[in-house]
Amino acid sequence: MDFGYSAEQEAFRQEVRDFIAENVSQELLDEMEAGEEGGRGPEYRALIKKVADLGWIGISWPKEYGGQSGSRMDQYIVEEEFMRLGIGVGGAGSGAPAILAAGTEEQKQHFIPGMIRGEIIFALGFTEPQAGADLAGLQCRAVRDGDEFVINGQKMYTSAAHYATHIYMMCRTDPDAPRHRGISIFL
Repeated sequence: MDFGYSAEQEAFRQEVRDFIAENVSQELLDEMEAGEEGGRGPEYRALIKKVADLGWIGISWPKEYGGQSGSRMDQYIVEEEFMRLGIGVGGAGSGAPAILAAGTEEQKQHFIPGMIRGEIIFALGFTEPQAGADLAGLQCRAVRDGDEFVINGQKMYTSAAHYATHIYMMCRTDPDAPRHRGISIFL
């Protein structure tokens, strides 16, 4: 069994490396290091626009939502090469796959193309003051009120909150369910 990359994958990896060499400036790296705007300042946003224009954000996502229908390995190659420099360009590691797997058609049509263009960025609203990373201990509640839910609670250590446009949040919707059940995700 061969666990190496195929010749096509190696060629794509080289294409990504060449792009990085030509487009990742010292100014971008300095901007990210300084942490202003969460490291997502004008240099970063310009890079993401170029990466999005190439179709590399969400490269493995379906064409009908703006992706390339490439392989997961293509997605990994893009993400791995950029992460060598600490530059995240993956789109939404957990948000998009969840929306593609369980979202409504309306959600897919709305969120996925915006994520691929780098215009929609999700923060992860999981961790809470009393529960930490123990998702079974969630205390944030979402209670149905007519056609809407009213969410009450606190989140902390919300990854990407300082530059996100949306939040992917877990809340308890059934307080009578066992600890590991009765939890829903809200966009």
